[in-house]
Amino acid sequence: MKKCSILFWAMIAILGVCSFASCSSDDDDDTDYDVDWYPVELYITVKDMYGNDLLDTLSNSSVAETMTATFQGETYHLRKGYIDETGMPIPYAATTRLYLSTWYGFCLVNHWLVWTNARWDYVKTDDFMIYVGEIDGAQDMDEDIVLTFPGGVTHTIHYHCSDHKRLDCTRYFTLDGKRLDDKERRIEIVL
Repeated sequence: MKKCSILFWAMIAILGVCSFASCSSDDDDDTDYDVDWYPVELYITVKDMYGNDLLDTLSNSSVAETMTATFQGETYHLRKGYIDETGMPIPYAATTRLYLSTWYGFCLVNHWLVWTNARWDYVKTDDFMIYVGEIDGAQDMDEDIVLTFPGGVTHTIHYHCSDHKRLDCTRYFTLDGKRLDDKERRIEIVL
């Protein structure tokens, strides 16, 4: 009986030491965790004042062939189609737990990527769109995306992301100086 009592008190002492050793202060900022900052993607439609799709390559008034986009010092032409070098549709969902962004550039697409029934599906849209992405959502960034259309017409989308904290950051977009809705990732430009 005495051996059981000694064993019991020894176990209590070990548990006590372990519980004190594992405690940490609430003010401790060195917590080990990963925040999965989602990559930023934009979908931009371009229409004339009558609502006609100016990105439709079958239209005589299409601007898709001649427009350019400048981002982080690089100038891009609109890439047609939505298949990348690996044969995967753009954008496609990664199967990793932490999502690492992949830069696809500026692509002409006519679909949305939608999460349904525990998988990603492509939903065809009526309009063509410029897909811009993926921009790393974990980086502080203050950058302009300058779209240049025929005749020298330009529109500027400003992207700001900063103050990454535990589970929040400051992120917003402006189109030609006008702030857009924080949740909106579809931008319409009228030429």
